[in-house]
Formats: sequence, C-alpha cells, structure tokens
Amino acid sequence: MRHPIRLLPALVLLLAAPVSLQAQGSAEPRSSTGVIVHPGDLIRVRLWPDQPLSGDYPVESNGVVVIPLVGEVGVGGKSLAEARTQLRDRYSALVQNGIVSVSLVFKVSVVGAVVRPNLYVAEPTSTVLDIISQAGGLTPDADAKHVRLLRGDRVVELDAGREMSTGEPVLGVFLQSGDRVVVPPMPKQRFSWQTVMTVLQTVTLALVLFKNH
Repeated sequence: MRHPIRLLPALVLLLAAPVSLQAQGSAEPRSSTGVIVHPGDLIRVRLWPDQPLSGDYPVESNGVVVIPLVGEVGVGGKSLAEARTQLRDRYSALVQNGIVSVSLVFKVSVVGAVVRPNLYVAEPTSTVLDIISQAGGLTPDADAKHVRLLRGDRVVELDAGREMSTGEPVLGVFLQSGDRVVVPPMPKQRFSWQTVMTVLQTVTLALVLFKNH
C-alpha cells in the first residue's frame, strides 16, 4: 500500500495547476467586405450638394429603411455594397450631378473585464481594438490572451497580449453588425498556496496523531 505522504506532492501540483482555455474559433475574420445589413442598424446617407437630404435612417424590423423623398427601401439581409448601389440608383433620379455616400452604423456590445462595459457605435471600418478603446480599455484583471469575438455561431479568440508585447495587429479585426466582444477575467485558481499549506499541515497532524495511537 502506498504511503499517503508520497501522494501529497502530486495532489498539490494537480490542485494548483490553472485550467487552460481552448480556442473555439478557426481563422480570424480580418475583412470589412461582405458586411450584411441587419434590422436595428442605421443607414448613413451623405449627399452633396443637397445637405438637407442627408441623415441617419434606422433599418426597421422588417428590413425596410424609410428615407425622405426616396421612400421605403428593402435593405435588410443584403450586403452593404448591394444597399449602397440600390440607394444611389434611387437618389440619381432625384438629384442631378449629386455625390451620394452610403455607409452603415451599428452597435457592438463589449462585456467582461473592460473599464466601461456597454453597447458602442461602430462602422465596418472599426476594429476590435477600436471598440475596446471606446470601452476604456482592459481592466488589470483582464485575460488579454483570450479576448473573444462572437460572430453568429462562431467564437474567435484573439490574443491581445501578443499585440501588447510584439505590436502585431491581433485586434485589427474589422467589426460587423451583430458582433459581440467578450473580455474574460483571469481564471482564479481553486486553491491558493496558503490553502495548500493549511491542507498539508492538517494531513501531517492527522498522520502524527494516527501514529501515536
């Protein structure tokens, strides 16, 4: 029969070892192309020289955006490029020699170990780094190596610690409508060394008492 004391070092190492987090995503999305318009987004129209026709217009739950003079336009579920072409065609019938700029504005949630968790306004040219900066940056207890970008059914882990140490643009991932950014806190060890020493002392005392009987 093995002596209990010989098993204690292995038990201590097992209890003290942190649990590692496994990446759940595949290749990191780094392109701003193929952005899809969703209900709740804002279509931002800028028209020159007729500035009064410019504005930000919400995409309704049925995917339709209502723009003065232009009317209802179905943009939900379409790519930004498709929506842009559609709106420019509508404006061309109203304005001669006008310049029409169409962009998308959407909200991205940032939660977890950041200074100000909240919903923040983003555009297709905004990156994960931009949105974390809007949230005030990471807190001291943030697990920078496991920043998560949730996009649909995908979970992509981004090692922000690598960017901080090497300057590699790990967080230079363009955001899309519907994205969520999660910054987890550092995992806490189940047992501190003080707890482990208390356990060892208790076991040792129990063994001594056992021998004396």
